Amino acid sequence: MNILQRSLRAKSCFFLLLIPFYSFFTPAIRFLSLSGRFGLFWALMFASPVCGKLQLKQTDPCATKSHERGRCVFSQFIVLSVCNWWSIQVKKGDMKKTITCLLLLLALVCNVPVALAGHVVGEAQLFAPTWEPVTHELVFSDSGYADFILKVRNGEADSSQRTSRALITLNDVKVLIPADFNPYVVETLVRAISPLPGENTLAITVRSHQGASMLVQILGTTTFQLPPDPGPDGEATLEGVDVNSNGIRDDIERWIYLTYPDSEKLRRALIQEYYPMQNMIIHGHQQDRDAVYNDMDAMQRSSECHYYVNPENPHRVAKELEALIVNTDDRFYGYTEASRMLGGGTFSGKPMSRWKYSCNFNPDKLD
Repeated sequence: MNILQRSLRAKSCFFLLLIPFYSFFTPAIRFLSLSGRFGLFWALMFASPVCGKLQLKQTDPCATKSHERGRCVFSQFIVLSVCNWWSIQVKKGDMKKTITCLLLLLALVCNVPVALAGHVVGEAQLFAPTWEPVTHELVFSDSGYADFILKVRNGEADSSQRTSRALITLNDVKVLIPADFNPYVVETLVRAISPLPGENTLAITVRSHQGASMLVQILGTTTFQLPPDPGPDGEATLEGVDVNSNGIRDDIERWIYLTYPDSEKLRRALIQEYYPMQNMIIHGHQQDRDAVYNDMDAMQRSSECHYYVNPENPHRVAKELEALIVNTDDRFYGYTEASRMLGGGTFSGKPMSRWKYSCNFNPDKLD
């Protein structure tokens, strides 16, 4: 199920949850229907403006065009005519069916907007300080993701500073053209995109008045089977949250896979480096000196493996991983206690030519 399908399902489910409250509205609808004589008139008077207002806030830019609003009103006319006829024919006690029909109509025809799901694969904020064109290239990879969506917020969050002209291309193919940008109506543009395998380039050119801004995001659903974000629960204990019981804290697992979706060997090296670091926190709290020394030996091997698979910037990545693992006061205490117990100890390292064999996997067979 892709992002747009989940979005539609969420909209439908939202309005289905309102159905239990239809008994509250039934007397009002029965009063307005006047035994069916003016029911259709009142229904259209109520529903058409509602649909129009909802469509103006729709994330799909096509919904702001006149033919889309016309489709919405025409669809309502047909469905509401059926609902009104139904309300005349059935007994008064069956008016609840009419309310159900109206609620489903709002969900499926008016297409109430909800936030798009998905991980931010790439993001760029553009600002035009002068009247000169502003260009930017956003490079991203399709590896580890599917169901890509391009989302463009025209202007600031308060709807100010909207641009009137812009061009966005994906691998030299036009996705959004200047005619798609309307500073008076369109607030957010959404397009499904199909990146090529490997590296892709999203080129953005803004040609508008001074001060215009634009936020461009590429969203995608991860193809990895990752646990949900544990949130604050992930910091409540030393061990953290591990819902899939694979021995890795869920917050660390998500960071490794979502930050480095293109390199399996780097992910494996970071996971290998995670285990002794996390164990040192626990064993430091337990004041277990022998276990801490074993953890340090394992950390030495994992560091050699990391330097082998990521020779460009292993120190920076290792420090990022350490900062995420040692991210609470209790974990910091355990880590510093382990470091204190290691004082005076000596630990031998392998020669660089042997770093490959410090990995607990074969890095030469992985991308």
